[in-house]
Amino acid sequence: MSFRNNLNNAIIEKNSRLCVGLDPQIANLPECFKGAKSAQDIANNILEFNKVVIDACAEYAACIKPQIAYYEILGHEGLRCYEETTAYAQSQDLLVVGDAKRGDIGSTSQAYADAHLKNQYGLKRPDALTVNPFFGTDGIEPFIKTAKAENKGIYLLVKTSNPSSAEIQDQLINNEPLYRHIAKLLTKWEQKYQFDSLGAVIGATHPEELKLLRELMPNTPLLIPGYGAQGGTADKLSPAFNANGLDAVINSSRGILYSWQKEINGQKEFKSIIASTAKASRDDINKAI
Repeated sequence: MSFRNNLNNAIIEKNSRLCVGLDPQIANLPECFKGAKSAQDIANNILEFNKVVIDACAEYAACIKPQIAYYEILGHEGLRCYEETTAYAQSQDLLVVGDAKRGDIGSTSQAYADAHLKNQYGLKRPDALTVNPFFGTDGIEPFIKTAKAENKGIYLLVKTSNPSSAEIQDQLINNEPLYRHIAKLLTKWEQKYQFDSLGAVIGATHPEELKLLRELMPNTPLLIPGYGAQGGTADKLSPAFNANGLDAVINSSRGILYSWQKEINGQKEFKSIIASTAKASRDDINKAI
């Protein structure tokens, strides 16, 4: 079964369009996970924190999205933590989107695709991967072919949530912004490769662009970061979903991971606070559909 079908099934079964971003910052962890000095011990603490978050959110989220940069900080120990986090989340019935934003050409692009999407050497890989489309067709093709063979998904960066995305993504080409050209290429690749799990990343902080891009890509799975801490609000996200409320997930990272910091008893009750925040986020998104 394709990644798109698996994700839509998860949305239906859990009645959730929530994706929880696992971006663990060592300085922001609860005190019981601090104090380690070596890369190995820090990675172990992050893994244990991630397991707490996964357990707290599994009932309320359709997927999780670990951002690999926070793991690469710790070298090979961090990558081990990333891999074990992926495997644990999958064991808890959560799909995993690897947020690595990879991209290159030729054999290097193929190596990235194999590294992040191909289950081999006894390693569990994410169910989908974020990819930079800057290199064009020959940069994208290895990711698409590998993902299709592995029944996994790809999310291309189309209109990202950061404020300065306009410096590049809004530049006009033949009187159309670059992000529209990327969206048109995406639909072309969907058809060329007969691949229904080729998705798009569109920031919740750009609701007008989201509406226009959904019209341009009516059958494309969407990954929407920027909800919560970055300022995106659920009430403007309804255009992201199809008529059945499917084909899109909304990501929240800091707003859920560190929700306990705002509570007086947060250090002791962080798991229950994370769970209640994930539930509230899920319900907030559902109300907006």
